[in-house]
Amino acid sequence: MNKSLRTRGILVLVVTLVALIITIGPWNKPKEYARSAGDFFSPSKLKQNISENIKLGLDLKGGTHLVMQVQADDAIKAITEGNRQKAVDELKKAPIEFTDVKTPQNGLLVVETADATRQSEISNKLLPFFGSDVWEVSTTTSPATVTFKMKSSAADLFRKEATEQAKTIIEQRINAFGVAEPTIQLHGRQEDHQILVQMPGVDNPERVKELIKGEARLELKAVVPPGTLYKTKEEALGTFGGTVPSDREILPINENAPMADPSRVFISSRKLRSSPEPTSAMRADCLRSRV
Repeated sequence: MNKSLRTRGILVLVVTLVALIITIGPWNKPKEYARSAGDFFSPSKLKQNISENIKLGLDLKGGTHLVMQVQADDAIKAITEGNRQKAVDELKKAPIEFTDVKTPQNGLLVVETADATRQSEISNKLLPFFGSDVWEVSTTTSPATVTFKMKSSAADLFRKEATEQAKTIIEQRINAFGVAEPTIQLHGRQEDHQILVQMPGVDNPERVKELIKGEARLELKAVVPPGTLYKTKEEALGTFGGTVPSDREILPINENAPMADPSRVFISSRKLRSSPEPTSAMRADCLRSRV
């Protein structure tokens, strides 16, 4: 009996010592930190070690609690506006006569034409660009219009992707902020498009809001074949007769490289015509977060 109690006592003592060492030891220091005996015996060092090893949550330590509202419909708006410009460019290039291209609401695009006999031609021309799995088409004769409407399932998917992308962006920015063990997760129902952000120990919510709400923009530009370089912007402009088309842009060869000659330019396309429907990562520029 005494032997059994002694064994249990030794086991409890060993476990306690190991737990104590894990709790008070300098285990969360930078790699270059030189540990010493003082880290285990100095009261100030022990206090610092404990604060580094034990992370208190928002309920114990206090901090910032935010519920972010993702403007998911901005993704639908960006796609709709992009398709409107695409429709104008493609119909002019065909050429197919049309009166106007309107976007009365997000996810709805209306092509007006004076010639009702060309409705099917307009539909067949634009639908492959928009995506038949995303958009559905209908026509009216009085007035003569071709209407493209985003399917509900596609719109829901874009909103979900926008919310997930916003969550990823927030995580990246919070991690850059250097907060220990933040909580970043979807909040409420899926159709609410909300993100919960909890940052223990951070008592400056306004700074956090500004950090999170900063806008990110990614632009992809395709160089127009054959990729000719021009010595000056005026020389490049001369290839268009003095007027740059709406789907072209004249840019320096490298806007960010300090060693590049800023006078050397090339012609790029504003739209990547052959690319698929924008992914959520490409739609990061159309996200806004509202606190």
